[in-house]
Amino acid sequence: AGLVSLGDLVERAGALLEPSRRFMSVATIVGESGSCTAFAQVTPLASALKWVKRRTRKHWRGGSAFELTATGRREAPAVVAARRGTGRPPDRGPLREWRGSSSGERPPPPPSRAAAAGPPETAEAAASSSAAGGFVIVVDEREGGGDACHLGEISRRLERERAPHETRSLRAGLGDYAFERRSDRVLCGCVVERKTAVDLADSLRDGRWTRQLEAMRATVASTRSDVHRVSSIVYLIEGDPARHVHTACGCGCRGVGRCGNPSLERLRA
Repeated sequence: AGLVSLGDLVERAGALLEPSRRFMSVATIVGESGSCTAFAQVTPLASALKWVKRRTRKHWRGGSAFELTATGRREAPAVVAARRGTGRPPDRGPLREWRGSSSGERPPPPPSRAAAAGPPETAEAAASSSAAGGFVIVVDEREGGGDACHLGEISRRLERERAPHETRSLRAGLGDYAFERRSDRVLCGCVVERKTAVDLADSLRDGRWTRQLEAMRATVASTRSDVHRVSSIVYLIEGDPARHVHTACGCGCRGVGRCGNPSLERLRA
């Protein structure tokens, strides 16, 4: 009772994701462990939080099934009440925030023109906004695996750097980090998409890179002064892809991170 097959879980959870995010096929999830970054979000539910238990069911879709533990059943109503899927009700505040102290506050500098792949007026606009009252860095609440994984660590690091910030759900097209002007809470400057070297290769393989880039380009193209003034896209790639070339397969693809992923040459192109 209460068991849900891996296949059904992927279908139901996938229906709650934004258009730019999706699960890989069940066959890929089962055959290539760790290949689906969306499904990887289930891991902390079963390991760190112990809200979910995975059971082997060879004749079920995906060969396994999931059920809520007693802790999971106790916590689930509060999670559903707080949010549905990845949406955020208007009256729900940030999971984490630090707005800076009244003295000695140092707002984060605007993104440099060299880093921003956008129109040349981006840096000037960002600098003007900073002078008028500064920025708050808005961090997507799923960044770093969410609050159950590394989001708290990211928030503490920003606070140590005296960078005013808050975490909330950013819609598709706004990346992992955005800059909100304090004076009128309008998003401006650039959006930042952060990826590790392996996630970069994974996203090129499963199509997320293209979908996310198209969504961010649509955001830039639809700039409205009363909602946002996002004019550029910045990619932050962490790690050296050369250190993650997969050599333990017989096909010789030398994919970054795992067999079948794009090669180092394709990533650098």
